[in-house]
Amino acid sequence: MEDHGHIKIIISDSGEGCNMDLIEEGNGLKNIRDRTTEMGGSYSFKSAPGMGFSIEIFI
Repeated sequence: MEDHGHIKIIISDSGEGCNMDLIEEGNGLKNIRDRTTEMGGSYSFKSAPGMGFSIEIFI
């Protein structure tokens, strides 16, 4: 999705989800964080048990 020269990427699923306070950051989440930050963007990870998982990236 493009918004006035910016790009918003949303990746989500309807799986079992997880408690974000207990999640350990692996290479995948670290790479998303590092690359988004390098481009001056922002990101958020959202999940809860029984509620799926969502990643939003805004560059």
